[in-house]
Amino acid sequence: MGVPAGLRLTPEQRIAVADAEERLFPIAPRKEGVLFDLYVSNPAVQDMPWS
Repeated sequence: MGVPAGLRLTPEQRIAVADAEERLFPIAPRKEGVLFDLYVSNPAVQDMPWS
């Protein structure tokens, strides 16, 4: 998780990114929910070009 290189964040945006990282990681406690989201509730994500 992060932001694109060279993107300048406002102080508020930096706080928002840090907050999101705190809430998302570690993933292990949310493994079942993440897998559900990936394969059941939003299968279209499997077709997205991630690279």
